[in-house]
Amino acid sequence: MLIELLPKNLVASVIAKQLVRSAASVGANYRGTHRARLNL
Repeated sequence: MLIELLPKNLVASVIAKQLVRSAASVGANYRGTHRARLNL
């Protein structure tokens, strides 16, 4: 994973957490859109 390649320090840790959150958000938005289209 990309996160494993980041250096082990505080700044990289914050960036890694943001990457995980944004990826989860993209997945949730995709699922929501997909479900909405199925209900049309």
